[in-house]
Amino acid sequence: MRRQQRIESPLQWVAAVRRMETVGWEPATGSVCRLRKDNNNKSNQRTGLACIVLVTGVFSRFLCVLVRLRTNKTTNEEKIVMSRHVDPAGGRGGAYPSSMKVKCIRDPAILALLEDEKRLRAELNDAKVEQRKVADAKDANLRVFQPASDTFNSTVMNEIDKVQLERSAVADKIDVLRETQRTFGQKRDRVKQLDFELDAPEFRKDLLALTRQVEGTAAGAANLEALKKKLDARVAEKLTKEKERKTLRDELADAGDVSQKFTQAKKQLQDINDKLDTLFAKKRSQKPQNKELDGINKQLTQSRTRRDALQEELDAVMKKLAFTRFEFPPAFRGDLLGKQGATLAQLQEDFGVAVNIDTAGHGTGGKSLALLVGGQEDVEACIEAMRSIVDNAERTRQQLTMKFDPVHSKALIGSKGSNVDRMQLTQLTTGANIKIKDDEITLTGTTEAIEAAKALIEEVIFNGARVEIPFDRNILDSIIGKGGATVRKVEQESGAKSVRVLRVESMIVISGTEASVAKAAAMFREIIENMSTNAVTVRADTNMIRAVIGTGGKTIREIQDSTGAIINCGKDIITIRGSKDAVALAKRQIEDVGRREEVKVTIPSFMYGYLTAPNAETTATTTSSPTTAAAPQDEEAVEDDGEEGETAATTDEKKKKPSSPTAALLSPLDAVKQVTKCDQVVALQREGVVILRGRREAVQKARALLDDILRTKRPVTASIAIPDVLFGFFTKRSGGGKAPNVLTQLKTKYPHIYSFDLDRPASTVVIAAPQSATSDSDPASPIQEAIAAVKDIISSVQGNIRKIEIPAGRAGAVIGSGGKVIGGIQSSTHTDITVHKEQNIVWVFHESGDVAALDAAVAAVEEAAGMTPPAASE
Repeated sequence: MRRQQRIESPLQWVAAVRRMETVGWEPATGSVCRLRKDNNNKSNQRTGLACIVLVTGVFSRFLCVLVRLRTNKTTNEEKIVMSRHVDPAGGRGGAYPSSMKVKCIRDPAILALLEDEKRLRAELNDAKVEQRKVADAKDANLRVFQPASDTFNSTVMNEIDKVQLERSAVADKIDVLRETQRTFGQKRDRVKQLDFELDAPEFRKDLLALTRQVEGTAAGAANLEALKKKLDARVAEKLTKEKERKTLRDELADAGDVSQKFTQAKKQLQDINDKLDTLFAKKRSQKPQNKELDGINKQLTQSRTRRDALQEELDAVMKKLAFTRFEFPPAFRGDLLGKQGATLAQLQEDFGVAVNIDTAGHGTGGKSLALLVGGQEDVEACIEAMRSIVDNAERTRQQLTMKFDPVHSKALIGSKGSNVDRMQLTQLTTGANIKIKDDEITLTGTTEAIEAAKALIEEVIFNGARVEIPFDRNILDSIIGKGGATVRKVEQESGAKSVRVLRVESMIVISGTEASVAKAAAMFREIIENMSTNAVTVRADTNMIRAVIGTGGKTIREIQDSTGAIINCGKDIITIRGSKDAVALAKRQIEDVGRREEVKVTIPSFMYGYLTAPNAETTATTTSSPTTAAAPQDEEAVEDDGEEGETAATTDEKKKKPSSPTAALLSPLDAVKQVTKCDQVVALQREGVVILRGRREAVQKARALLDDILRTKRPVTASIAIPDVLFGFFTKRSGGGKAPNVLTQLKTKYPHIYSFDLDRPASTVVIAAPQSATSDSDPASPIQEAIAAVKDIISSVQGNIRKIEIPAGRAGAVIGSGGKVIGGIQSSTHTDITVHKEQNIVWVFHESGDVAALDAAVAAVEEAAGMTPPAASE
């Protein structure tokens, strides 16, 4: 009695049916079959065999599929030649994936071919390695030998290049001389022509005849004047030709010298050509010889020949290895592979073939491709089994797409997907896979399973009521509520399944039971009615609307959050909606904001630093007098780098460290804001104004106080002329950008001076000082000391300035497109350059007075202006 064999997979059943005459199934064990091999039956024709596919589970097994096994020779599988290596030992010796089990092949001929392929590929790899070693040896040889060869070639080629240049110059000279000789030839021809014309007997006879006619004609004859004119013309023609002949002969006097120069130049050219031939011969004969390289090249040729021979032998073996194609839809690739490749491995073991799916490529018509190798009969049986797997998967892979109203999404999905899970867990009844996305439901499974799942879904979708309520999109925020609070409240109190607010359509969609839908609809209609009936409008100008909205919408959001009303700002109207109390409260707040106004007060530029700098006396006066701001004294100055910008006078109250003596200091603008209670007191340096914003009374009080400060503290100014080129010197930071600039240093040194500023249009330094610091007669007064300090600074660098007068209209060339030319000169010479287009003057300045840098900058400017010819290149 033969031993019983345990069947572990459907694929074993397919293989077993092919090898046995009868199959006995014992229901008691469920998975044990008595197999009897029929060694006498060699027929390849079987009319029909039943294949029972056994599906094993944890607690139960049952039969599910009958497959007809066809073992007739397949006619539609195409044989192809495989060109990648298979390791017969079952490992990954070549390009085949590890899922391709070559060790499962039972056909000895195929195994022998695979062994030959393995051997040849190993030898071919060794040949390639050997060839690579020889190539590396050649590279190493060249790295050692090449420098000497390159040095020799470079030396000889440099000599050849010099001679070539000399030859080119001589050739150009010969061309010039040849052209001169051609010109002289033309002149000789002209002289010969003139000799012929002047010495011709006809010309002389004609001239003599005209002379006699004139002499023989009576004085009063009618034709005398005509004869004289004709004679004069002939005489003039003769004189002109004689003059031309003399000029040409004078010019031809140098012809011999030109001919001699031409002969010398040709001889010189021949000498140069001989020299070139000698150099080329030297290059060929004295070139360093690399005898070792010849041997390496010979080895390289031999290794290539061996590699090509092995490749040809391998190609011959590949032609004998015929693989069979099996094409299938890409969607069923996973079914053929199985979990972690189990199905593919079982196929190969049961049928004694190797199957490549992972790297087989693509079939025709977008299909996937599997390649099989093994005995003919084994391959055909394996293909039949693979086809049965695909057919069964296709039968259970039907798909249906249903459209539905997204309002039912929550009811379909359930809390955390509970409803979908419930419908999918009933797979013994439906067996369908359910996917919900946007307004589509996709069902996958058998036809029966899809119909059952569809019935369950329709039961959920159509079991309930649905209401749509339109609304004015201006009250959208009230409909939704902050963070969706209103929608959540209506859902919880009414019990509706779904409440959706469609923003674009301005529609509320409610679904659920009839009672819950009715209750939710009533709640929303009440909200809409309240928002529609309790609406108030407030007329407003642009300034008021801007104030109500606030920076980035901050003010209007604060009003809406604090009152619960909805506020919409139009072109000249503000609309308020909400409950009566919310509308009334929001209206009061809007009107309160609207009573604020804004005023711009023009200030001199030199007052900017004083108004924005912290001042001890201003702070003391403000602290002692909460209702009035005394005019601050000018004993404190703030360091400023001369950069323009905007400064807000205490826009946001910042916390100060009490330990710092300057932390509590206030600027005059801070004092104005603190005393008058203005919302904002902002100085804009670029615009030259101070903006006052707040309640009308506060703004008027701040305006009067600021005017008083400007009037009582208006400084005395003094201007010192400076060249424009020094502007950068006064405003740039020194010490690599770490030390303050000249203006800041002056402000620090003279604290009683309001400011040191540059007036660029007037080309002056403007000093602003209080009345108490000015005295024209006292040289020790602060302003006189400051003026002397500025003049000393200008005098100290006056010698570092160069003045260049350029031709009219050349300023643009000095500046260049986009300042490219002047920028390049400044960058390369580290100088400052200023161009006055109207005066056609260029100023050049170097801070340290580097003479070489100044000379280079002046030369570059003159060259750009076309004042000096550019330097000739060698």
